[in-house]
Order: sequence, then structure tokens, then C-alpha cells
Amino acid sequence: MPALACVAVHEDHVLARNLAEVNPWFARLDPQLEIGLTPLAGSTRVIKSGELAAFARRGSVTATPVTESLFAASPDSFSNICVERATQPLTVELLQPVLEAALDGSPIKILEFSRYRIPQGVIEFTRAGLTPSGLWRGRVSYGQNHNIPIWARIGAGPTGADMPAAKLREVERGERITVEVTSGAARLAFLATAQSGGREGDNILVRNLGNGRLLQARVMANGKVLIHK
Repeated sequence: MPALACVAVHEDHVLARNLAEVNPWFARLDPQLEIGLTPLAGSTRVIKSGELAAFARRGSVTATPVTESLFAASPDSFSNICVERATQPLTVELLQPVLEAALDGSPIKILEFSRYRIPQGVIEFTRAGLTPSGLWRGRVSYGQNHNIPIWARIGAGPTGADMPAAKLREVERGERITVEVTSGAARLAFLATAQSGGREGDNILVRNLGNGRLLQARVMANGKVLIHK
């Protein structure tokens, strides 16, 4: 069975207008009506068909000029809807001005940085997070008091000369990471804490933040961690 495509949501709550993207029935509701909580970045949530049908029956329907043909389906025929936090790639263009501002405008050269996708929010780096080797840890703050860790390795100085640094591991112990689980065409993602660090190809232990279970996963080149079944 193909993996269920997810609706990307920017807010902390899934709104009726988000669901209307995949089920026009929800266009008859107040577009700002809250359906439920949006999962944290890197996780997904499947809203079951029965839950959607029950909510639709309770919802306050508002008159709209949209043709009735859009609403032909009844709540009893609803399908499951997958939702996830909207994310975007982290890029040099996003990082450069933030890092240089944290160093009062000093020029830097970005050598490496975390390659996983980030939610829309505020990229934050402070001097306290910068190590002598050039590894700089920061975060993206998003929504209501949520954040996700990110990192960069930099060279600094008037000419942007490289700072001496050992090869950086893609995952460090204690880092909060996104774990992808694949089984055939199905895909699941959840947040975890790395119990050990590793480079590409290494097997490391991760702890699922949802249930506390320890799992073994493989570190990928882009900093992602994968469990394949």
C-alpha cells in the first residue's frame, strides 16, 4: 500500500482550511476552525476517518458560494488524513546572515551544516554555542515554545580562513534527531534523542521521545537516522 501523503501545516493547530486541501468538504467550515494539534517537526499524525467524521458532524457549517458538487461526499465516506509540520531545507543563504550577526558582522565561511529540513521559525545561534574547533550549535524556534537543534561548522577570520577542525560526526550524543522508519513503500518519522554519536554508516542507539524505547538506527550522509524493516 503506498504511503499516505501528508498535509503540511505551519501553525501549532490543524485548521479546517488545511484539511480542505485534500477534502473539499471542510471548505464549508470556518477556515480558522481548529481540528487538532499539529505534530512536532519531523513527526507525522494520521487523523482517522472516524475522528474526522465525528468532528464534521459537530462542526458549525457556514454558508459559502462554493457549489454543492464539492460536498457530495458524506462524513461517513471520509478517508484518513495525514498531517505534518511544514518544513524547508536549511541553506547557506539562511545561515550566513544569522551567524555573522552573532559575531557582530565578522566574516565567516560555512564549511558544513545540518542537512535535515527545518520548520518555519527563528534561526538562533549565540557565541556560547561556538566551540574552538568551529562547531557551532544552534536551534530553530518555532510555534509556541518549540525548538529543533541545528549546527554548522565554520571557518572565521578577516579572510574567511578555515578554522582547524576534525571531521564532524553527522550525529552527536544527546542531539535531538528525526528518525525515519521504512518498510517497503511505507514511511514513518518520529523524534528521538541520540544515545551515542556517529558518522555516516555507523549504527547508533536512539531513544524514542514518544515512548522512551531504545532502538538501533543507521546514520545517513545527510545527518538523518534510518531504521529499515
